Amino acid sequence: APPAAAAQPAPAPAPADPPAAAAPGAAGPFAPVTISSVPFGAEVTVDGEPLPGLTPLHGLRLASGRRRVVVEGPAGRCATTVSISTARANTLICELASGTLTSHQ
Repeated sequence: APPAAAAQPAPAPAPADPPAAAAPGAAGPFAPVTISSVPFGAEVTVDGEPLPGLTPLHGLRLASGRRRVVVEGPAGRCATTVSISTARANTLICELASGTLTSHQ
C-alpha cells in the first residue's frame, strides 16, 4: 500500500489592517489622542467604529495615519478626516453647533 500523504499546513491568513482604535496600553503604531466637544456628551466614531463613552474622551490610542472622525451629539455634528501622528499628542475638539472639528498638537 502507498504511504499516507503528509498533511499540508493551512495557509496563513492574510494580514488585517490594524484597528482604528486600541485599548489603552496596546502595542503597535498607535498615537495618544484626546477627543472633546462643546458641549460635552457627544458620541464618537473613528473609521466607522463607535468608541465607548461620550466626550470628553482622554487616553485614547488610535492607529496612526488618516482617520475619519465623526463627533455627534444633541447640539450638532462634526465630521472630518484627520492625520493622526505617533510623533505628538493629538487633541481633537468639535464645536457641535458650528460643525467645526479642529486638531491641536
